[in-house]
Amino acid sequence: MNKTHAVLFALMMLTVSLAGCFGSDDPVEDETPVETLDDWQVHFASTAADLPTCDSATDGRLYYVDADSEFQVCTSSGWDVIDVSGPAGQS
Repeated sequence: MNKTHAVLFALMMLTVSLAGCFGSDDPVEDETPVETLDDWQVHFASTAADLPTCDSATDGRLYYVDADSEFQVCTSSGWDVIDVSGPAGQS
């Protein structure tokens, strides 16, 4: 009887270790919301001269100016360049 229990116990331990290997191939859905560029409302201008008039209709809009490789935002005082380079790193 002890030999039968030992074999059953060993078989049970073997099947438990393989239990995670079998299952469906359904991917687990990630519940983290994906942020798209549409949420950012970033606009494009080829040059600074192509920026629209900065007034109450465009207040707060962010534009990427391709010719200068910079971002500009419309504020109450006009177009301001946003520095996204950050501080200089160590040499």
